[in-house]
Amino acid sequence: MKQLILGTANFGNNYGILKNKLNLNQISEILKLCFEKNIKIIDSAPAYGNAQKILGNFLHKYNNYKIDLISKTPQIFSEHQIYEKINKSIDITLEFMNLKKINTLLVHNISNFLKVNPRVFAQSLIKLKKEGKVKKIGISIYEVTEFEAVKNFFMPDVVQLPLSIIDQRFLKKKFLENLKKMKCEIHARSIFFQGLLLLNYEEIPKKLSKIKKSLSLVDKLCIEHSISRLKLILNFIHSIDEIDAFLVGIRSKDNLIEILNEMNTLNTKKYKICYEKFSLNNPKILDARNWS
Repeated sequence: MKQLILGTANFGNNYGILKNKLNLNQISEILKLCFEKNIKIIDSAPAYGNAQKILGNFLHKYNNYKIDLISKTPQIFSEHQIYEKINKSIDITLEFMNLKKINTLLVHNISNFLKVNPRVFAQSLIKLKKEGKVKKIGISIYEVTEFEAVKNFFMPDVVQLPLSIIDQRFLKKKFLENLKKMKCEIHARSIFFQGLLLLNYEEIPKKLSKIKKSLSLVDKLCIEHSISRLKLILNFIHSIDEIDAFLVGIRSKDNLIEILNEMNTLNTKKYKICYEKFSLNNPKILDARNWS
């Protein structure tokens, strides 16, 4: 079973095209459930507003709940401040979370990494790993070309990338297989396409209406096999051997319960499905950076 990672981008902040935002009571309910279900991997970032502080307040209150934190690098504007700024950001995060080290630190913005001074940036990450402040270092990417650019400077321990039943770009040309050969841990994000894949057709924003065709094919198959969209999406992710973990944004405690229940009854061998037919070949739609 692949590991579930709890995303925190909507912890007190408007997240994504649907502007999903959780209040403190909802966040507390979700984290308590994670505590009960032994979900320990939590993804956050300095760029997520108050998310890290909110999470930290919970961890201070429930100090027997130990997490494996995935955090990300801050935006950096000067090559002379790379190590100092990342180090300071880590110190703030560790203090917020009452942690001794960050499990995984990802480069949040590859353009920023390449622009300021990628060699010094990479050396700074490697130094922080050697110092024991982070256990693993990696990258969060949108395109294969970003990985190709980064590997000239360091080999990531972890690669986080978008992957969903309609966005299968990273399944092409054996990219994931090659990552595993390079001993990279692979985390899938945006598996629900920022929640759009679970909406009714009329709720989908006009600018992304082209995904409806893929969704109609998904719904047709769901009817044929008497399964929900949610189960099919989770089944798709679990059918990909190279994926080690997947990140989900949660709308409510009930939403998390539903996902966990579906995970407990997954059977990837039961359904012989050609997932490729759901794939949408439209980078402008698939890349969330184009939505604003």
